[in-house]
Amino acid sequence: MKTVIVFDTEDPEGMENTLKIVDHLAKRYIKRRVQASGQRHFGKIQFIKAIRRYQEHCARQAESDPEFKAGLREAKLFTDELWGKDAII
Repeated sequence: MKTVIVFDTEDPEGMENTLKIVDHLAKRYIKRRVQASGQRHFGKIQFIKAIRRYQEHCARQAESDPEFKAGLREAKLFTDELWGKDAII
């Protein structure tokens, strides 16, 4: 099968759709995903595991520092660490 795909740089939605089509075709025919850089894909279970890891991280921090508060800043630091490693689990 041959497929011709148009990547119209004047159509932002069309470019996104082209990436989705290429990803779908790659997954089907070469058994591999093609992801645009900067995108992260994870499922519900992976997300739950990441939240559990954050909870465990906060518990360890609270044990060593009684003044520790699990606020937005701490969540951001934890997220930045996961994001930098390109890993959710």
